[in-house]
Amino acid sequence: QEISSIIRGTLRTCDHPQIYSIGSSHRGTHVPGSHDVDFLIKLNARDMEKLSSINQALVTRFGGERHRGHREQQLRLTRVPIGTTLVDLDIGFYDKNQGESNESYQSLEDRYNHIHQEHGREALTRIKANIILTKKILKEGNAYKHVEEGGLGGIGVENWILSEGGNILVAFNHFLDAAYDGDT
Repeated sequence: QEISSIIRGTLRTCDHPQIYSIGSSHRGTHVPGSHDVDFLIKLNARDMEKLSSINQALVTRFGGERHRGHREQQLRLTRVPIGTTLVDLDIGFYDKNQGESNESYQSLEDRYNHIHQEHGREALTRIKANIILTKKILKEGNAYKHVEEGGLGGIGVENWILSEGGNILVAFNHFLDAAYDGDT
């Protein structure tokens, strides 16, 4: 909430920015103790032209250490002081006139809502626990969020586990079978 308020205040001169919290922290699928927060900000074309100055204003306001994003319209900051916690902040910017830009986070929200409606809160909690455990295991093996090393990102892990019925054991067994193609 505090981060969203800071972003909104920093973007007060923009024309109706649309700000969305989209990461695993928002979905409740983050690894405990992991403090990374992801936002999607949709701006109009005129405000997108001011992206460099908007990024600089956000860097000045948040502090932390700036890191190169995966694309030009991405601001990545690490060790941002929020209260007594240091968080990693990832903000993606999109031109809201260029159509839909980030269906993957919305697709996950829709899937989680469907599971909750059809199977109840307990089933959703169990599935999210399987996702969190998967992320923790992959992180310990340096295979989570290591894009440059071919590791899976958060949305990739969530989609993988969901595709296996929300079950970590089924997912890992299918992965093992595919990796060895039946050979040991």
